[in-house]
Amino acid sequence: MATQLPPLPHLEMVNRGIEQKYKSKPGRGPTLNLLARNAITHGKALRAQLQAMQPVFGQRLAQQTAAGLNQITPLGIVITFESAKGFDLAFTRLDLPSSGIELLNVSVTDSVTYATVFVPDGKLGVLLKKVNQYIGEKTKKGFPKHSDLFASIGSIGLATIEALWTDESELPKDDEFRHWEVWVRTDGMTADAALARFTHAA
Repeated sequence: MATQLPPLPHLEMVNRGIEQKYKSKPGRGPTLNLLARNAITHGKALRAQLQAMQPVFGQRLAQQTAAGLNQITPLGIVITFESAKGFDLAFTRLDLPSSGIELLNVSVTDSVTYATVFVPDGKLGVLLKKVNQYIGEKTKKGFPKHSDLFASIGSIGLATIEALWTDESELPKDDEFRHWEVWVRTDGMTADAALARFTHAA
């Protein structure tokens, strides 16, 4: 049974609010500044860059399996998507949780936006399917499918450690001695399991 609160004569409730259901405003969010693209020409160039990663994908998976990482962590590669200089990158559309494709980092250098994305084993085809739709399919309004995403991408390549660096200071040189603070991803695991995975990989 709820406790009866004592009367509070110094407080007076007036003009009580009325409950209303939330209604989102129509719209597609902020407008992106995108470079005009020919969907067929540009899409084929991006598709070729993705396809060029397939043999590298196989090599990386073999290395990860040989190191025993397939027992403790999802296998995959990290890819960097780069915008055209001075234009936006629709990086939020590269985060695809249902496919295991995960946006890891976004950075801007010299007016170019870089998005670093983890692509798990067997999911490169998800991106290839989308770029094929961009090349050959239209929306009901007559625009290429996924046009905001692919028109915003200037190039695609394998990520380097620079792409994963998030500190404001410059990446240390090879011969520099530094103390490191490392944030370990758990991917739903316990802290101890995540630390064990990181230690094994290191």
